[in-house]
Amino acid sequence: MNAAKSVLSKVDLTGKTALVVGGTAGIGQGIAIQLAQLNANVVLAGRNAKAAQDIIKGFPNSNSHSFEKVDFSLLKDTRRFANEVKQKYKHVDYLVITAGIMRMTGRQETEEGIDDKMAVHYYSRARLILDLIPAMKKGSRVLSVLAAAQGSLVTETDFDLKNSYSVYNASQACPLYNDLLVDKLSTLYPDVVFFHALPGMVKTNLIEGLPWYLRIPTKLMTPFATTIEDCGAYMCSGFLAPERSSGYYLLGPKGEVVEKLKVHTDELRDKVYQHTLDLID
Repeated sequence: MNAAKSVLSKVDLTGKTALVVGGTAGIGQGIAIQLAQLNANVVLAGRNAKAAQDIIKGFPNSNSHSFEKVDFSLLKDTRRFANEVKQKYKHVDYLVITAGIMRMTGRQETEEGIDDKMAVHYYSRARLILDLIPAMKKGSRVLSVLAAAQGSLVTETDFDLKNSYSVYNASQACPLYNDLLVDKLSTLYPDVVFFHALPGMVKTNLIEGLPWYLRIPTKLMTPFATTIEDCGAYMCSGFLAPERSSGYYLLGPKGEVVEKLKVHTDELRDKVYQHTLDLID
């Protein structure tokens, strides 16, 4: 934690706008708390306005922070949300996406024909980033929090797992796709710095969505888990480090840079990105 505090002691985000999607609970809340302490104007985005208002009350200068509602499982609502953000806030200096679904059942398609878990963990992330790029200045930073360098390739013929879905397959595909996305976007938008992070085990309420036979052993591990406040500090130290000023980075639980997977090739990156554009458009 001392290393994270050392990095953050040199950071002042006064006058900067930080949008945290998923910031009304868990890891996103921890990151939002840290960003507010660094003097950013924080915009919390999610579905729970009451939770957001309670969190904002605890921020320094609470009047400079706000909440925006979004259903991140739907691309159309993500686009609406992005347009409203551009109109209301003019520019976004820091975009953080931590929204997640802890669900252990089979494929559940939204009205748009996308599995809701994959929409939240990948496709809506890509949609939001691309829609907000015009509102980002040189030096803006994007952080997607899921499971950097932890995924694997399930199939190259069914990227959205329409015919090969399982909870395990989704848990492998989405982290890899996020790795590939930040890589590809860094080549297309060199003025913006992109990050994908693995937060590790964190004390959040997401475990309540697990079946009992997984919830009980997971709860037994919580004494060893990181608090959301400490996780927020680690994640912020990782993606706000001044020396990480161009390209893309994959981050571990302490904000350290980790190596990409062997399957992470330029060829696969471009294939997944083209698939992504075809689906989200």
